[in-house]
Amino acid sequence: MLNWIPIVFGSYFLFAVSNIFDKVLRSNFVKNSFTLVILNGSISFVIGAILVLSRPIILAAPNLPLIVISGALSTIAAMVYFIALSKSEVSRIIPILISVLPIFVLILGYAFLGEALTQFQFLAFILIVSGGVVISIQKVKGAFKLTMSFWLMLLSAFLYAVSTVILKYGLQSSNFYTTQAIFQIGAFVGALLILAYCIATKRIKLRMLAYRPKAVIIASANQVIYFSGRLIYNVALTIAPVALVVSFGGFQGLYILALTVLLSLYFSGILKEEIKRDIILVKLSALGLMIVGVAILAYM
Repeated sequence: MLNWIPIVFGSYFLFAVSNIFDKVLRSNFVKNSFTLVILNGSISFVIGAILVLSRPIILAAPNLPLIVISGALSTIAAMVYFIALSKSEVSRIIPILISVLPIFVLILGYAFLGEALTQFQFLAFILIVSGGVVISIQKVKGAFKLTMSFWLMLLSAFLYAVSTVILKYGLQSSNFYTTQAIFQIGAFVGALLILAYCIATKRIKLRMLAYRPKAVIIASANQVIYFSGRLIYNVALTIAPVALVVSFGGFQGLYILALTVLLSLYFSGILKEEIKRDIILVKLSALGLMIVGVAILAYM
């Protein structure tokens, strides 16, 4: 069982790097969350097509429709995530996702995969959710309130949880390579659904899809990083229970905090976030609370 732990640590580091790229793209190159998700979904299709053309895939796999749905849901969840990202700091909102996601996954895992909840897991839930709430509260005019980003990240976490549990189910009965390829195609299907919605509601115009070359290059590099993380993450899913793999997401917040502080100190032109001492202490204390919950969830 222990051999999956270094794998999942590596996957969450790559996810954290991808989160930083997301913030840079959304803040400096692509000003609309919908067009950014459509761009990423299109790149996912290219990656999926490369996988399909590189070696034979097993199209007769019984759960391929479910894998497509999983990929589509992940794209829709990413859209909600990008909207939240445009409204708050990456180091403040990502811990919400990684703290609430294990709760949703454990509930869905119990319902659909037969994973039971223990007393220690319930204790971990309390610690993880508490940390996510604390880190998402902002002080406004002398009062504290939950921001819109908090609720958006809750929705994103739920969609990611459904996608992850479906993917775990698909991995149990489908060829691993085929699953990766079809998941990427599913992500593109999600992007097409978002595009159709945006055109129907006039949220974007087709000329907004004329991306700057630099944005395409950065987004492509980001998707390669994310896909690499997703690939080894899926390896971990085939070895360990989905709840344990997802619970390690708390360390993604630790990576993000370290990366954002370093970038703010030495490369503020790329990414600048609040690094006042009291802000850092609040984030560290809240993140520490979540890590304790993750540790209980993983090891007790």
